[in-house]
Amino acid sequence: MLELPAADVSLIERMRAGDDTAYEELYRRHADAVRRYARTCCRDAHTADDLTAEVFARMLQAVRGGSGPEHAVRACLLTSVRRVAANWTKSAKWECTSGP
Repeated sequence: MLELPAADVSLIERMRAGDDTAYEELYRRHADAVRRYARTCCRDAHTADDLTAEVFARMLQAVRGGSGPEHAVRACLLTSVRRVAANWTKSAKWECTSGP
C-alpha cells in the first residue's frame, strides 16, 4: 500500500518535538513557492533567497519556541515574506520594492 506524505500539521507537530527531518520536508514542499513570492517583492534573486531563508529560520524558531503555524503553513510563510520584507525596507537593511 502506498504511504501518503505527512500533512503539514503533522510535520509542524514533529518539528515542535525536535524532528529535523520534518523541517526539511516542509522546506522542500514550500521553499519554491516562498522564493517565487519573495522575488515579487525584492529587486533581485539573491535578496529573494535571503528573504526565503529568513522566513524559514523564523518559522523554525517560532515552532521550536511553542508558537508558529498550526495550520495553513504556506499561507503563514507567505504572510511572513510580506512582513519581513516590509521590516527590511523600513530598516533599510535591504532594497525591497513592491515589484520587479
